[in-house]
Amino acid sequence: MKEHTLADRIKKAARHINQSEDLIFQKSAPGKRGLELPPLDVPPADPRAALGSEHLREAVEGFPEVSEIEVIRHFTRLSTWNYAIDLGMYPLGSCTMKYNPRVNEFVARLGADSACVGLRYALEDLELVVCNAANRKEAH
Repeated sequence: MKEHTLADRIKKAARHINQSEDLIFQKSAPGKRGLELPPLDVPPADPRAALGSEHLREAVEGFPEVSEIEVIRHFTRLSTWNYAIDLGMYPLGSCTMKYNPRVNEFVARLGADSACVGLRYALEDLELVVCNAANRKEAH
């Protein structure tokens, strides 16, 4: 049976093929609902009494009418256009996490058992080498 490596177990994201996404307003169709709330199980509040008439409106004009799954898919596709930590080096953030945060998260979950002790020593040695090369006393 094939043993899975760390790289095999870490899921990778990919950029979306098509970057021609319609606006959420263009997906709108009258009558679509993204959410149905259950009936109230408490007495209803009077918004006019709570907020005042000047802060109320009867409807939200121009609000897109889309289903919940359309909203999720739309914003997920848009998110793939952003630079992502799974797709390359992210230049900001913690020094210990920015080069490959997915791997570091995976390793952090391994705990401090005997399999990680050698890795810890190797990382401490690497820290010393890098600090010496950068002429710094410590990494922080």
